[in-house]
Amino acid sequence: MIRVIVGFALGLVAFFPLSAGAQTAPQGAADVFTVSQVPVMAEAPSAEEARLIAQDQGRAQALHILLQRLTPSSDWPYLPRPRLNELLDLQVGFEVEHERFSTLAGQQNRYLADITYSFRRDRVRALLRSEGIAFSESQAAPALVLPVFEVRSGGAETLMLWEEGNEWAAGWYANDFSHELLPMILPLGDLADVTVVTTDDVVQGNWDALQFLANRYNVGTVYVAHAVLVPAVDGTATLYARMTELTEGGVGQVIDTRVAGPYVLPVEGEAPARSGTAAEEIEPLNGLAGRAITLMSGELQERWKSRTLVSYDSLHRIQATALFDTLEQWEVIRSGLEDSATVDGFDTHALSARGAELSIDFAGSPQQLMITLDQAGVALSGSRGYWDLRVKNANTRELPAYAGQAAGAGGGYGSYRASGAMPPVETVTVQPRVQQNAPVLTQDDLLGIFDEPLSDDEVEDRRDRGLGDRPGTMQPVED
Repeated sequence: MIRVIVGFALGLVAFFPLSAGAQTAPQGAADVFTVSQVPVMAEAPSAEEARLIAQDQGRAQALHILLQRLTPSSDWPYLPRPRLNELLDLQVGFEVEHERFSTLAGQQNRYLADITYSFRRDRVRALLRSEGIAFSESQAAPALVLPVFEVRSGGAETLMLWEEGNEWAAGWYANDFSHELLPMILPLGDLADVTVVTTDDVVQGNWDALQFLANRYNVGTVYVAHAVLVPAVDGTATLYARMTELTEGGVGQVIDTRVAGPYVLPVEGEAPARSGTAAEEIEPLNGLAGRAITLMSGELQERWKSRTLVSYDSLHRIQATALFDTLEQWEVIRSGLEDSATVDGFDTHALSARGAELSIDFAGSPQQLMITLDQAGVALSGSRGYWDLRVKNANTRELPAYAGQAAGAGGGYGSYRASGAMPPVETVTVQPRVQQNAPVLTQDDLLGIFDEPLSDDEVEDRRDRGLGDRPGTMQPVED
C-alpha cells in the first residue's frame, strides 16, 4: 500500500469547500513572471500617497517572490534588491483588486489592496545574469494533486478525500499554484470524480483508477498528498505529511515532512477544549498544514530547479540541423530558441525549404537545453551522433545519417554523423563567478530599498506623470 502525504504551495488562507457546486475549473500553468495577489497596506497623510507607497512596496515584495521562485535557496542571500526606478523598469504592469481606503485618527489615511504584478522576462534574466546568479524559468507540465486527510484519535481513524470536511484539502484549494515552476491543479471533486475514483484507489495508488483523472485533467503526473493528524492529550498535535509522485510508469519521487504545535481536535457541536493552553496559542489545522505545505513545496521546487538551473559561468556551442516541412514548423523552432533562458544566441548558417544549419550558444548542460526547448514544443536530439531540432510530435522525415547537412543547406558537419559518435559540445566562453559575501538580512530590509518618503510636491508630480499610463501597464481596477 502506498501511504502518501503533501506538497506544494506558499501558505493557507481560507477554507474552500469541496462540494461540487463550490468548485471552479482547475487552473493550469500560467506565466512564471507574474506574481499574483500580493497583499499591500500603507498609511500616509493623504490617500494618494498611501496608495503609491503601498503599490511600490508591493512591487518590491513581488519581485522578491519572483526571484526566489527562479533561483535556488542557497543563492537567496545574494539576490539583488533594486531601487524604485529600477523596479519600474522591470515591471510590465499590475492589476489591483479589493482596493480599500480608510481614514484613521490623526488625519492618517490607510490603503489596502491585493495586487498582481507582471515583470519583463528579458530584464529579470539580465538582472540575475549581472549578479552571476544561476536561475531556472523552465516550467514543468501541470500535475494533479489529490489531498487525502486522515485523523487518528482515540483508536479510531477517519479517512477523507472528496468530503466537505476535508480541512487538509481546504488548504490546497486556498492557493494558486499556476505561476510556479511546478504548477499544480486540484480536482473539481464533482460527481464524475467521486463516482469513478474512491479514497482507497488514491491511497493505494491504483493507477487504473487514477488514469481516469489524469486523462480528464490532461496531466501525466498525479501527486497523492496524504496528511495524517495525530492529536495528543496535552493539547498538541502532529501532522505527518507525504507527497508521492505517480505516473503510468509507476512511483516516482517521495517527499516527507512532519510539523507539530498546539491543536485540539474540535468536538462536533462543542467549542474546542483548551486543555490549559491560551486561546491565542491554539493553532488551527490550516496553520499546521500551511507549514507542512511550505516545507514540501520548497523541496519540490528545489528538485525541479536542480534539473533546469541555468548558470552563465560558462557558455557552450553545438552545431545542429533543424528539420521541418513547413514554414510554421520553422517558426516554432526559431521561437523556441529565442525564448529559451538556456540559449544565449544562435546563428543560422544556411536555410532551405526543408531545413537549416545552426550554431547554438547555450548555458548549462545539453540535457538542460533539451528540457527548456521541450517546454516550448521543440525536441532536441543527439542520440545518433549529431544534433537535430524538430517540432515535437511533428511528422518530420528522418535525415539520412550520411547526409552532410539539411537538404539544400551548406555546412561541414557530416563527418560526425557518419562516425556515429556522440555530438560534440564546444566551450566558447568562461565567465568565472565572483563570490559575494552574504549580507545580513533584517526585517526592515524590504522597506530599506525605497527612497525617502515622498513630499507633497513629489506625490503631485508622480500623479501628473501618470505612472498608470506607462506603456504596458494595466490600470488599477477599483472594486
